[in-house]
Amino acid sequence: MTTSAAAPRGHTPGPWRFGENVGKRPRWEIVEGADDTPVAVIQRFKGGRPLPKGEPEANASLIAAAPALLAALENALLSLETDGPASAAAALNTHGRAAIKLATGAP
Repeated sequence: MTTSAAAPRGHTPGPWRFGENVGKRPRWEIVEGADDTPVAVIQRFKGGRPLPKGEPEANASLIAAAPALLAALENALLSLETDGPASAAAALNTHGRAAIKLATGAP
């Protein structure tokens, strides 16, 4: 996936992934792939009560997909600027759909 060189980068580079941490307080962690650096933590409880089943995992999946979603959008905009609408549509169709699958956990 191509990204614009002009885009400012202040975030931890992707890809990110998520996994369950069952320490003292069970939670989902978003980590950076190269060395498992924590990026975010998704709690499974709010006010001492568990969140609805599947909600913490869905939140973690969406956050972990953020770098791919950003790259897909950047790629589509770059295609629009350099090659026009047809190229941007093709980029969104390919990279955007892949990023959405990653974000939603769809097969």
